[in-house]
Amino acid sequence: MGELVRRRLSSQPDGRAAVEAFDASPQEPSTQAELCRVLVHVLSAEAPFAVELAALVPVPAPVVPPAPTHPPAPPEPPRIGRDGIIIDGRSRNRGNLALGDQLIQNVRRGDARTVLILIAALALVVAMGYGGTKILTDDSPAPPAASDASGRSATADGLVPDPQGESAGGDPSGTAGPSRTPTSGSSGRSGPAPVRADPPTRFTQVPLGNHTDNDAAVVLDGADLITVADGRELRVTAVRDGRVLAAMTSGGRLPDRPQDDRSATAGVPGRPGLGTSGDRRFAVAAFPLTVPGQGTTTDHFAVEVDILDLGTGKEAGRVRIAEGTASPGAPTVAGVADGRAVVLVPTLAGPPTSYAVDLATGSVVWTLPGFEALLIQGGTVAGASRTRVEGEDRSEVQAVSAKDGTVLWKALADSAGFGLSEFATDKVLATRGNTSTLLSTTTGARLPLRFLDAPGAGINRCWFDGRATTVCSVGRYDGSELTGIDSAGGDVLWRIQFTAGAGERVAPDVTAAWHGAVYGLTRRGEDVVLDARTGQDRELSPGAAPYLVSEYAAVAKGNLYVSAG
Repeated sequence: MGELVRRRLSSQPDGRAAVEAFDASPQEPSTQAELCRVLVHVLSAEAPFAVELAALVPVPAPVVPPAPTHPPAPPEPPRIGRDGIIIDGRSRNRGNLALGDQLIQNVRRGDARTVLILIAALALVVAMGYGGTKILTDDSPAPPAASDASGRSATADGLVPDPQGESAGGDPSGTAGPSRTPTSGSSGRSGPAPVRADPPTRFTQVPLGNHTDNDAAVVLDGADLITVADGRELRVTAVRDGRVLAAMTSGGRLPDRPQDDRSATAGVPGRPGLGTSGDRRFAVAAFPLTVPGQGTTTDHFAVEVDILDLGTGKEAGRVRIAEGTASPGAPTVAGVADGRAVVLVPTLAGPPTSYAVDLATGSVVWTLPGFEALLIQGGTVAGASRTRVEGEDRSEVQAVSAKDGTVLWKALADSAGFGLSEFATDKVLATRGNTSTLLSTTTGARLPLRFLDAPGAGINRCWFDGRATTVCSVGRYDGSELTGIDSAGGDVLWRIQFTAGAGERVAPDVTAAWHGAVYGLTRRGEDVVLDARTGQDRELSPGAAPYLVSEYAAVAKGNLYVSAG
């Protein structure tokens, strides 16, 4: 049962974090409660998993009565009840096998009462530790403990035999059962268990040695860091202690960097993508490759798309695209939607090309030359369509379907040099120099920017918190300000000036916004957290000013942190 529960819970961010915390502190009430919460949620939503687990629920062994010391009494004559029904005292269930079969059949039929009983039973099993950590470790029964001359067993005194036959009880650092030794890349030291918070407002830095090599190539997934390490490995690392949970190395040879290119990130793959296909969750990275020439054919370039199954931690696919047309520049994963990873590939000549790769089959679903995929919202890929007209580069904002590449809408024709950013769940912001245009992701229609209500006002940068609020740094003739905006309606919620007199509030330099919190640095260089809806100070000593945040962890200045609440 333990392996089944561990495998299912580890396939999602909440479950992985709950398992990590439980493994670290199995007797801690908070970790037990969080594991119960996640397990109950999964069981209530997935009847097939509940059925599978029901078959493994331990049923108490029948109690065998002691042998009689006197001859058995003669059987009582049967009693006749109403309607001629014989009552003989022996019409009972068939024991544990019958109970288990009935439980499974009730779950299959969707009997709500049985499912609730099963969930409650499993939650109690977890809450009681199931013998310490048994529900998440070895499910096989332990061999009987050897007894000494006094008749006491070794386990009775807390001395649990280890796999080598020696007791772990005399060493405070010893562990009973299989240990979780840090793998390659681990610092060997474990930080504090993350405290789930949505959003977190306090952080604790993890032990030294856990840091990111390239801030532009990392993404958080719950309590895990997914990164492109060393320019050629897609890696999943536990933020808390640096253990490498899964890894997949690019199979080809990376292009040689030009001698005159001193950029630390030149040719380095960008941030990985995360997404689902069916009930499986994947991480995706794209790597530039050098394809060796043969005969009279010279070396040329391609892109390898690596797909890692986050549920199993195993390789799910390697797909080679753009062979012969790709340049040695770094490809980018724009995102994942509808089971497709959208990859942007620089070409040897002309605008880049976007590819959609099916995560389940590894096939290329569509290819759009000249389309630069920049971001994904829902099933819509927004980007720039680039062409050359009479020797001049022309571009326009364009949206296509992630499923089949169909063009959904076009906007801002004959424009150039713009960038796209997410303004709300259904809006994108197109910015060209000091000019910004808000577009509906659904239709491409222009929407008003009512907060730009002063002469010379222009947007420097915006941060969407992923829920209901967007925070923008706005430049004005009479001074810049930080503005909080309702993402749905566009109403101004609050404003803070970047310059102020004595005793007045001064806007912080924002590093991130997430789920109702705004993170940044004050003019004194101190970390601070604001409330996204009111603009008021929410936490004065958060411990970090992160640029990546999840409910369990954060990344700031190349260092890793766990949530402290």
